[in-house]
Amino acid sequence: MSTDRGFYCLVALQGEGKLVGKNFDYIPIRRGKSAFIPTTLDDYEIVNSGQSPMEVICCYPPTVEN
Repeated sequence: MSTDRGFYCLVALQGEGKLVGKNFDYIPIRRGKSAFIPTTLDDYEIVNSGQSPMEVICCYPPTVEN
């Protein structure tokens, strides 16, 4: 995911899985749950651990014009 817009939030809409990264063990994520992704976290994977496909959306904060 692009980090040029800063932090973002992953929201699982369907399925279950986990976020896996080299700087942390894993974070479970499933339908209805979300995970905050700070700008400093640049290396992770979303791994499906369920029977059905995962559907995850990435939500960025709004852009503020000066």
